Amino acid sequence: MPSTLPHKYHDEIVENGYTVIKQLLSRDEIEKFLKLSREEIGKARNGDWPFVRFNGKQFPPWDKPEDEPDIWGVTHLMHPKWGSVGKQFQELYTDEKVLNVVKDILQTEDLNMELFNMLINPTKKDFDLRWHRDDVENSASDEKEMEILERCAFSGAQFNLALKDDVNLIVVPKSHARPRTAEERQKLKFEPITGQLVVHLEPGDCAFYNPNILHRATYSTKRERVTLHGSYGNYKNGKNRARLVLQHGVADWLDQFEPTNNEINIMADRLKQVSEQMKGKDLGYSLEG
Repeated sequence: MPSTLPHKYHDEIVENGYTVIKQLLSRDEIEKFLKLSREEIGKARNGDWPFVRFNGKQFPPWDKPEDEPDIWGVTHLMHPKWGSVGKQFQELYTDEKVLNVVKDILQTEDLNMELFNMLINPTKKDFDLRWHRDDVENSASDEKEMEILERCAFSGAQFNLALKDDVNLIVVPKSHARPRTAEERQKLKFEPITGQLVVHLEPGDCAFYNPNILHRATYSTKRERVTLHGSYGNYKNGKNRARLVLQHGVADWLDQFEPTNNEINIMADRLKQVSEQMKGKDLGYSLEG
């Protein structure tokens, strides 16, 4: 039976690997969540929040460096230890206008909770993320690459929601549906790639993208970045996302989670079920570096 869900954003991601929704948040919502985010960023920079992404390390695990830690991300925005602030981020994560986009992209009503983090500017040293697909190793053959791209295409929806002007994400459009070219296999760090595009987000804009599109990012100390970054899962395909999501430790605090509404309660329970299915398995990490 054909889906009755809208599929505008789904079709755009099928075509290009990403889509941008302009002004997803109102001016009042931008101001509200920018204030909350800056409060959390301040605590994280002061060392009062342990779940952060340290400068110089692109992928988990993020162990605290010995010398002057600098951060480019704050993780687990809905963690129960954030108290009322975390509950306000729950409300944003389950906002109807956001979920309607996700359901369009994934073509399902059955969503499970995944990640909700924040991407910020470092303060001590610029940092760049190298070219990568989130769940495909650089050593993968063309055949292995295509197997993962096809199997995981709409298992989850990943997003960047800008609260400040954002020109950090760089993608290669349409690369989500094919193996890497010879040029792309050669350029593993920060070199320009033919056809690359900088995704420009104004405050309130949101980019949803296939996490296995070829992409990288830049983090400058000279430009404030406050971008909410997270994902939603297609519950029917939970196993395809297990390693990518659970490697971040989101299931570690689910037993203490305090849902603010029925939607997030159902989504969190579904994530718990995915975690239970993986119990006892060494999932490891998607990428190294």
